[in-house]
Amino acid sequence: MYNFDYSKLPIKNIQKIFPIAGGYVNLSFSVDASNKKYFLKLQPNTKSNFFDYELKNN
Repeated sequence: MYNFDYSKLPIKNIQKIFPIAGGYVNLSFSVDASNKKYFLKLQPNTKSNFFDYELKNN
């Protein structure tokens, strides 16, 4: 399992983080925080700009 420093996320009051199965390339997680839910997708083996294309074309 990949270790990620969740304290670096721009999300306050994280209560639960659990993996979501099904991804082949990325690691996916459900994050519960302050009455909100987030979907977190990580790609630990690439450069930090890996998701830039998705952000621009969403």
